[in-house]
Amino acid sequence: MEALLTHRNSLASLSTDERREPVDLPLAGFARFVDFVAGSGGTSCVLTGGEPTLHPDIANILALARKKKVEPVVETCGVLLDEVAELLVAEQVRISWRLYHPRFYTEEERSRMLSAAKALGCPEAPLCVVVSASEEEDDYLWVEEFLNATACQQIVLRSLPSQSLAAKRSLAAWVVTAVPPILEAGGKLVLDCGLQACAFSDEAYGAIARQGVALQGCVPRPGVGTDLRVYHCREMTDFLGAPLNSFKNLDQLRDYFFRRHNELQWDYRFFPECPPCPSLRFANCQGPCMGLKARQLTVEAERLKEVVASDGAAGPLADLGRVLLELSRFSEAEQCLAEARRLEPSRGDVHLMLGRVLAELNRLADAEEEYRKAARLLPGGDGVLLEWAHRLRERGKTMRARRVVEEARKLATELAEGGDGPSR
Repeated sequence: MEALLTHRNSLASLSTDERREPVDLPLAGFARFVDFVAGSGGTSCVLTGGEPTLHPDIANILALARKKKVEPVVETCGVLLDEVAELLVAEQVRISWRLYHPRFYTEEERSRMLSAAKALGCPEAPLCVVVSASEEEDDYLWVEEFLNATACQQIVLRSLPSQSLAAKRSLAAWVVTAVPPILEAGGKLVLDCGLQACAFSDEAYGAIARQGVALQGCVPRPGVGTDLRVYHCREMTDFLGAPLNSFKNLDQLRDYFFRRHNELQWDYRFFPECPPCPSLRFANCQGPCMGLKARQLTVEAERLKEVVASDGAAGPLADLGRVLLELSRFSEAEQCLAEARRLEPSRGDVHLMLGRVLAELNRLADAEEEYRKAARLLPGGDGVLLEWAHRLRERGKTMRARRVVEEARKLATELAEGGDGPSR
């Protein structure tokens, strides 16, 4: 698990977003985070940002993590203050090096970055290097130069959302040539989830697979923001979820994200080329990163708001409610769907979406009423009841869930026999 310590940056090209408050994760907040990690059985955590080494309490944060037997891993862009670099060397802190294309650095910043990499990356404590590929056309020689200049243990190749599919294919072609030397040197190569299987030809994918390099699926890699609200992964830091204290342990947090973003993960409305792609069937490809999808959904929400403002009919309201639900903006979604329900009370899909929203808001009595209405109005109402039973089970309502499952089975039998279903 990771903690986003600060939104400050040390690279001139990566400006600080002053609209975010608070800028830094308070030390007391970090203490709660590290207690959560330790209580979940975790033995390490990633400190990220922004530039986490610019946090004013970085020394105390490192000490606090180790006091709790949680080893900190600092993810840095490498443009470090001299005293911080000395601290990281003295404390032998594990480093994850976020490497950008040379255009992101001034000449002075790149010089300082390379010097720090040589000081911090040594055979006794090799670096993990996260290559952030962003260019449309690139030969990636800058990556090879960096890797040859310092000791690296693991290389993570991350294709940023700004890259087109053509650029991803260029990166994939370079990966095929880069894999053997890296592995022969004793390193480990990891392909981040932003690089989809469709970027590789069948021959290229087979080549890296034979080398033991696999693509990653879209799974929660959770962290906390500076206000201790949780996020699904690095690309979803703009779409924060519940407060950390809503969860007992990391397993419960992962389950929350599997449920919360399930529809978003499989939403291909903006990417019609994905569903017919063979990669989807054999490589667990889930399309472009969730952050890119979520940002496009945000634009769609703004468009639908304009439609609703000029035409407040149930249809546009339901469409807006569906998008807001997918974005986990539950309070706004409730307002839209409640109005759509008022205008067209016979729409089963609206009742179902409203039930899902109310369940997320933990208003279970209201949610159950909507689920039952949806089960009466939609074909295959037994499936609606089974979904409600699953929601109850997630919240520890096991006995109630069993009763609802029995109702669903009876309804399924009656529907199969051609009946109209029970009166509920």
